[in-house]
Amino acid sequence: DQDQIDEAYQLILSATPAQLQGQELTYRTYEEATNLERGITKMTYLIAPTLSDLDYIVKTQAYDHEALPILLEELESLGSPTLLPPAPQTAMDLQLFENMQAVQAMWGQLGQFDDPKTNRAEFEQLYFEVRKETLNMMARVNYTLSEEI
Repeated sequence: DQDQIDEAYQLILSATPAQLQGQELTYRTYEEATNLERGITKMTYLIAPTLSDLDYIVKTQAYDHEALPILLEELESLGSPTLLPPAPQTAMDLQLFENMQAVQAMWGQLGQFDDPKTNRAEFEQLYFEVRKETLNMMARVNYTLSEEI
């Protein structure tokens, strides 16, 4: 659906890297983005609500929340090595592809975490790392979209 694509693209454009903030940036349109940039845009859009809901659970220490197993299942699914991002098309894409594979593996690792309630400290450490790397991935795509191909 085009509205979701537009929302996903705006989500990426809102993730301006610190070194580019304050600069007047021109972005390629979603249609001008490489297949990989579009794929990462869609994947981060899909994972954002899951990470947001998980953030609530972590912050409120609600490890017995009925949604937790569902959220972990979603992370495991999106982090599956069988869900491949599109192949790189440009030199910049190659680095993005490698970064995306690493972040995606982290999603899967978090989704497979055994007993977050008992192992809270380890779970939270991994969760915050996954969240940080997902936001970094969004910033990298933001940066590449500001570059000419």
